[in-house]
Amino acid sequence: MNRRLLYLSLLLPLLAPLHAAKTPAAWTTPVPPEQLAQAKTALIPFPQDVRWGQGDWKPGAETAIVFPGKQQDDLAPALRELAAIFSSKGLKTTNAPANDTPASQPGRISLAIQQGVVAKAEGYTLSITADGIVLRGNDAAGAYHGVQTLRQLLRGDKGGVLAQQAVIRDWPAFGLRGFMHDTGRNFQTVESLKEQLDRFAAYKLNVFHWHLTDNPAWRIECHAYPQLNDPKFQTRDKSDIYSYAQIREVIAYAKARHITIIPELDMPGHSAFFDRAFGFSMGSDQGMNVLEKLIAEFCQEIPVADCPYLHIGSDEVKIKDPQQFMTRMLKAVRNAGRKPLVWSPGLKADDQAIRQLWGDEGVNHSDKGASPFVDSAGGYLNGYDPLITVQRYFFRQPAHLAQGNGKALGGILCCWPDIRVADKANIFRHNAVWPGMLAFAEAFWHGRPSDAGGLYSVQPAPASPQGKAYREFENRLAAHRDGYFAGQPFPFVKTSQLSWQVLGPIPRGKDEPGDKAFEPETKIEPSYTIGTTSHAWKPATGGTIMLSDRGKEGVLPRAGISTAYALTYVHAKEARTIDAWIGFETATRSNRQCGGIPETGKWDAFGAQVWINDQPLPAPAWKNPGKHKHLSPTWFAPANEEPLEDEELYWTREPSKVELKSGWNKVLLRVPFGYGGQNWSFTFIPVKPSGGRWIEDESVKVNAEKK
Repeated sequence: MNRRLLYLSLLLPLLAPLHAAKTPAAWTTPVPPEQLAQAKTALIPFPQDVRWGQGDWKPGAETAIVFPGKQQDDLAPALRELAAIFSSKGLKTTNAPANDTPASQPGRISLAIQQGVVAKAEGYTLSITADGIVLRGNDAAGAYHGVQTLRQLLRGDKGGVLAQQAVIRDWPAFGLRGFMHDTGRNFQTVESLKEQLDRFAAYKLNVFHWHLTDNPAWRIECHAYPQLNDPKFQTRDKSDIYSYAQIREVIAYAKARHITIIPELDMPGHSAFFDRAFGFSMGSDQGMNVLEKLIAEFCQEIPVADCPYLHIGSDEVKIKDPQQFMTRMLKAVRNAGRKPLVWSPGLKADDQAIRQLWGDEGVNHSDKGASPFVDSAGGYLNGYDPLITVQRYFFRQPAHLAQGNGKALGGILCCWPDIRVADKANIFRHNAVWPGMLAFAEAFWHGRPSDAGGLYSVQPAPASPQGKAYREFENRLAAHRDGYFAGQPFPFVKTSQLSWQVLGPIPRGKDEPGDKAFEPETKIEPSYTIGTTSHAWKPATGGTIMLSDRGKEGVLPRAGISTAYALTYVHAKEARTIDAWIGFETATRSNRQCGGIPETGKWDAFGAQVWINDQPLPAPAWKNPGKHKHLSPTWFAPANEEPLEDEELYWTREPSKVELKSGWNKVLLRVPFGYGGQNWSFTFIPVKPSGGRWIEDESVKVNAEKK
């Protein structure tokens, strides 16, 4: 969204001091370490309770799936998934319906719905012994989710397939776990959406929030007002709309995977297309009349049984009579038998509407208002460095509760690439869609017993309980990257093994350049007195170090125009050249407020520098030096129509070549702070090619203490 981030950029400097004190004194590891340590495969999301056995189950060339015949329709999605999973391993399955709930049988999978096996909806039990498998779902969705866990437990292929013996009891901490795409701004094909629904289902998400309209276009076929589909009123992806048949097709595809579609018809804001098509706004009397007909048409075309919810937006807008508008629109939604959702903050809705919360995660949303809510306040995928995104969702407690309830329904992870995306594959290359989704799924399914607000952007010390837990999750995430997402964009590498010392902020005069040299550039000392202030090195962990992000928490305090330094050492067993991701100020993908592509020979727009063994490392050979520099937000400006280029993001451009000598190599970075909206950060990560992408290079060690 647009003003959402502007609102945050103004609000967060006031909230930053609160974050520093927010981390609880006692933090509880989400998953018992012993359960994680004994697992032979990486499970995401990790089940609520696992008791590992000593051996494995080995299926034969053909495995019978025994289930109650009367449950065949309800179990159809689970049966389909089992067949596909075993087929992908080079094995066959046969369906064997029985007259009643089958007991465990040697060499077989016993599958059934059995209410009460766990206390919560969508839960399941899974027992794997040397003889066979027994899977019981509390409901059809639970049986399906149990199959997804079995998918991750199977290892090897063909004659070597094994599944670790275990007894698992599992259920979701939150009943609503969703993902949102903005196809109003950047259209995505039905085929792409279906592929994504498969992946959402594999990680136990059960909602797809489909943002169908925004300023560029109304993406829905329209009978009552054909002008809404006229390309002359569209500003992006002209002529790209979804027919009602396609919308029903996507909804049916999702339903077969136990995913509910929540369509969003954004109103009365985010609707420039409407003004162009009609000559009046949604908030006018004429506009409300049109919207009531549009809601009625949509709901007539899309059956309520398949689509029980309808989102009507309502945020980031001022209109003459908001109360009348919301009363009429909520009534129109309910008259069609749907449950309404709205954004909050936004135009005020009644207490029966479900609020989708956005804003700062430092606010305790769980005690605001009487209406049920969905948590989307943890951070948008387009707003953060991919590595920080994963970290945020690992350490953030969903809805600030250990588990959901009748008010805290769950959460939806949002991807808002407001900037025009020419090649839609870049939505996944430029944003941490898949690594972020997996971290989100882990948090909202398994839950978080406590919150670690001070660690959203600052990695914990590696030896701390938080550091050990995050390192373990990084290992699981990397295993899924390499196994389940081969050939897919997956901007994530493990970084909890990297350590730094950082120093600053060292104030500069407003007229002093960002490349002004300070003492660390000539000699490394434990501390320095610069002017009248003493500056000492402090430890930091990770590959992207968030010094301070637009007023949010970071390793360093916000201090105006200033300079920071970062120091570490890289150990190589022999002299060699490595590849490294190196970057400064991660650009958001919501608007073009950023230093842009540096000038020729520069690392950033503000005077950053990299030294390897006291020698300057040449900056990348920029293809478009000096382009895209905008130090204020660009929403509604022509700049937002210019797609991001790969060289603007450290994870999509070619890594830098770094020459290392045998032994320890000194790495020093100068990181200037140049303007108020700056995402003040740096990245330095050794990487290596693997399967057409870059992953962590653990053949070299990065350690600030030369350990």
